[in-house]
Amino acid sequence: MKYLVDNIKNYSDEKIKEIFTKIYPEKQKIINKYANKDDQKRSIISEYLLMQLFKDEGIDYSLKKIYINENGKPYTDDIYFNISHKDDYVCACLSNKEIGIDIEIIKEYNKNTLKVFALDDEIKDIKNNVDFYKLYTLKEAYIKMKGLNITNIKDVSFKLTDNIICSDINIDITVIQDNNYIISIIEKK
Repeated sequence: MKYLVDNIKNYSDEKIKEIFTKIYPEKQKIINKYANKDDQKRSIISEYLLMQLFKDEGIDYSLKKIYINENGKPYTDDIYFNISHKDDYVCACLSNKEIGIDIEIIKEYNKNTLKVFALDDEIKDIKNNVDFYKLYTLKEAYIKMKGLNITNIKDVSFKLTDNIICSDINIDITVIQDNNYIISIIEKK
């Protein structure tokens, strides 16, 4: 498993236009539909990170046929990847196994939101903003790895201990915390 993280502010408008020309046509059409320019930038840079990961593995991104499942998860026939973005941050991961990634900025959370995605036992583990976003990103990464949608977010549970415990024992968990963001990566064993 490999991953990359970057900030969209690290890219000039010229570089973003150059990267856009290298993105596969179906994804270009999706990006062009975004009304918000920052949404376009996030999508373009996340594809760029994916290109870099493919290149590191000796895979030519331009020759790879990328499909989208009914829940919006991109996939190929022989390698697994996932992307995520939040505010100025984007990330991408690549693996030879099913994988999901999610990134969130650490800030004050809304206690009502917690009830939407967390189970009662999980709510007891939430002591601060970091715990909230750790749990949220774990759940998001899990449903992305499975290719599900947000309605399935309560189908899995996590216990936030030193070694995070998941109700699905057939996964590996990676959590990366920076000062202002958390990334969770869920990979099938």
